[in-house]
Amino acid sequence: MIRAYAAHEAGGKLKPFEFDPGALGPDHVEIDVAYCGICHSDLSMLHNDFHMTACPLVPGHEGVGRIAAIGKNVKHLHVGQPVGLGWFSESRMTCPQCMSGNHNLCGSAEQTVVGRFGGFADKVRCHAAWAIPLPDGVDAAKAGPLFCGGITVFNPIVQFDVKPTDRVGVIGIGGLGHLAVQFLNKWGCDVVAFTSSELGCLPCCACAQGAAARCRSGPGADSRKRVCDPGWTEIDFGLAPRQPADNGEDARVLRASQDRRGHRAVADVEG
Repeated sequence: MIRAYAAHEAGGKLKPFEFDPGALGPDHVEIDVAYCGICHSDLSMLHNDFHMTACPLVPGHEGVGRIAAIGKNVKHLHVGQPVGLGWFSESRMTCPQCMSGNHNLCGSAEQTVVGRFGGFADKVRCHAAWAIPLPDGVDAAKAGPLFCGGITVFNPIVQFDVKPTDRVGVIGIGGLGHLAVQFLNKWGCDVVAFTSSELGCLPCCACAQGAAARCRSGPGADSRKRVCDPGWTEIDFGLAPRQPADNGEDARVLRASQDRRGHRAVADVEG
């Protein structure tokens, strides 16, 4: 039996829950969960915001632990190996998307918390291809978000061939954006952080993580802001004040503006 925490109705409280997962499939692994992050998508599933929640719901798709058991066809993983599991838990593996390396675009992809039980449990299962080995030296207690928000912002860095010589704008220094700033800083890029937050810990955190500049846009905000790095003086991004209802449109406008200047941008909704 697997012990977990489940909600038995939309918006319900998580309560202790046990279930029998059945026999382990030949291409699957079972993970002893040591840590599991909390993502806003878990809350959305809990409240059925996506209109696809099945109860009892066991949330959790930022799981980290060690392989407890492997199916007979699994050769690249071994019992005791540290791994992580994100939003996806299985894909077809033979479709054009999977065969081209775009497993996340598989039309039959299975989500870890959709129609099955997730990582708020002592064990979780997935197809072996979606159990991602943790490199040596990675703190398992902090690694969970890398398998959701982390890969969300790291993937476009690779897909769009961002180079260490690029200047990259990160729009929104929220849960995803603060990870993007760190990735790009370590990638070697000249990172510019855009935020609509008032001056305070969030923008300063962005600078500490490697962003060279800050620009705040919003109703009544001055588009010319002094940047944090003393090596810069000031920069005019030419931003129009953002209306609260136009977050998505504003992100697209900012991205297009940066592209025309030969720069690149990664968008995130700050919250």
